[in-house]
Parts: sequence; structure tokens; C-alpha cells
Amino acid sequence: MSRRSPRRSTWSLEFCAVCALQGQKVRLVVSDEPVRPTVYCTHGRFHGPLFCKRCPNCRAKHNLSYAEESTRLAQGKQVPYDGAMDQTRKYVQLSRDIIFEGEMLWRLDTQMLHSHTGFEPYAKEWTTFADEPPQLVEPLRIALSLSSNSA
Repeated sequence: MSRRSPRRSTWSLEFCAVCALQGQKVRLVVSDEPVRPTVYCTHGRFHGPLFCKRCPNCRAKHNLSYAEESTRLAQGKQVPYDGAMDQTRKYVQLSRDIIFEGEMLWRLDTQMLHSHTGFEPYAKEWTTFADEPPQLVEPLRIALSLSSNSA
């Protein structure tokens, strides 16, 4: 099974979202300092380097779904991208440590709507189908519940 990870080419953001708030168009550069989040996909989880992008002007760090750490933002503030939670997104990053494959979140939404599935049963189902250890149910349940608060 393919275990492709989100890398430099996963998203095509070219300009700083933070500088854009001030009407500036500043081209981003790929950071040489990778982060290593856990990526949850329908087929399992993996860790791998993710090369974020940086703004040379305001130093904003651009993740897959949001910008942060800018000299123009308050500490801890994030600027989500337009469409960051759209169903067309391959990956959705809600924190530095966790990335979800979009398909996994959309399946959860569908099951919650039609089958009244909760976070824990969905996490149990995922560990079974993804051949992951049952010890992941609780951390995944917590991460999924946080994803619903962000949507």
C-alpha cells in the first residue's frame, strides 16, 4: 500500500497569508527545518518530515492548513487558509503534531450524520481496518474531537 506523506509539493500556497492581511504579496520560501507530525490516513499512520514554508518578510511559518509564528501575529494565533477544511483538501493540519487525510475526516462526518457514530467507535473501527494497535484509540479519539471543534 502506498504511504505517501504530505511534502513540499502537497500544497501550492505561494504567498504569505499573514502579509496578505495587510495587502502585501510576499512570496514564500521552503523552510530547511522540517517538522515531524503524525499523519493519520485511512490506511494507517506514519511520521515523516514536512517542509513548511516561511515568509521572508514576517517570518510566518506556513503549515498545510494555516500560518503561525509571524512577527505580525500574537503568540499562539493562527491564520487559517481559505478552504482549509474543504472536502477537496488531501490533508488537513490542525496542529503542529497532527495531520489528517481529508478522506478520513469526511468519512467521520458522514458516519456521524447517517449512523450517529461517535469519536471512540470511529477510532476503534479505524485501528481495526488500518491494522493499528488498540492503544491508539484514545489519542485518536481526542484528536478527532478536536478536529470537529475546528471545523
